[in-house]
Amino acid sequence: MSIEAQVQALEQAVTKLQGEVAALEAENAKLKAAPGPAGCPNGGAALQQGMAWDTCLSEPQPLDSGVTWTRRQPANDATGGYVRAILSLLSEGQGKNSYPWPLYVQVRASPAHNADMGSANAFAVNARLINAGAGFGAAVFSDVQHNGNGTNIGFDFELIRSSEAGRVIGLNVLNAGDPSNMPDTTKSGDQAINIQTKVPDKGWDTAIRLEPNAASGRAGHCGIWIEGKYDIGLDMENNNIKLNRGAKIFFDENQTLFLWLNPSNSRLEFRYLDNVLGYLKLGTTEHEL
Repeated sequence: MSIEAQVQALEQAVTKLQGEVAALEAENAKLKAAPGPAGCPNGGAALQQGMAWDTCLSEPQPLDSGVTWTRRQPANDATGGYVRAILSLLSEGQGKNSYPWPLYVQVRASPAHNADMGSANAFAVNARLINAGAGFGAAVFSDVQHNGNGTNIGFDFELIRSSEAGRVIGLNVLNAGDPSNMPDTTKSGDQAINIQTKVPDKGWDTAIRLEPNAASGRAGHCGIWIEGKYDIGLDMENNNIKLNRGAKIFFDENQTLFLWLNPSNSRLEFRYLDNVLGYLKLGTTEHEL
């Protein structure tokens, strides 16, 4: 292609690009001028790639971010119950077929086989709370208001696994400390999981439930595994422990020595494998063991 032809093709491409830019600017002007639905008109400043509200951050974060919006709340500028947000998304569903998803985030991690935890990581959502004061804070806060007859969940994790390799964890709670192991960041946490209630005489029908497998009943190998060393593995306070007939309490790691209520003869038996070491017959009179 000659120089003249190349210049002509470049001019045509520039003309086309100018037309597309003009069309986008016109569409943007329409959006800015749009009055919005009746009763809730549009308004405010046009959003930009980088914006700051109120005052600048005292400690800006060195982030490589496509869009950065920051806000530092002025001191004591509002009464209790007042909140300041940077981004608010509100969505309302209607009708039988309704699927409101106001925010969708997807991240595809590196497929490199030589990547490891030190060279690659992917987080769909990363939340960090820095609290050096005495107020309450939560890195992620979920508020569920249930007043219908459906099922509502504060946090839902669903696993789709197609490879046996690697490891998949539904919920991981780590007392990490500071990466530089500073002395003031090596304290123990209080409770890894804390379940509360504020309603008098009401709480949770079941605080933690491990449901059966809907297809087969068997859901896995171990329901709760306390592998770490604790002074007390299970502190029941004034609560009971319930086992169905036929369930066993083992006293060794090989699961050979156990106590159970034999469902075939209603005897409380102390066994080693299939050998009965001693038993109590239910319904008999009291006698010394």
